[in-house]
Amino acid sequence: MSEDHRHVRRLNDGRILVSYSTQEPDGTLLDGSVTISPGDPAYASWCTEIIRRENYTNAHDDSRDYQPIDYENLAMYPEQPDEKERAPW
Repeated sequence: MSEDHRHVRRLNDGRILVSYSTQEPDGTLLDGSVTISPGDPAYASWCTEIIRRENYTNAHDDSRDYQPIDYENLAMYPEQPDEKERAPW
């Protein structure tokens, strides 16, 4: 089986398992899955997407740009300018 993914994975026998969630008109949540065999017309496009996902290792790491929020000094409203700095109108 291919690497675990929330919705799509390749099974050991070559089929592709697609998981889904939907909501029925009466509000009932329904979880299910569909297998796509190599003979299915949609198989090629699903296979291409799985390969693309497995080969994509260039995830953007933005953790070095992270600036934690100083919640203790976080102002509710921006500081108001002093009377001298305010516009005359």
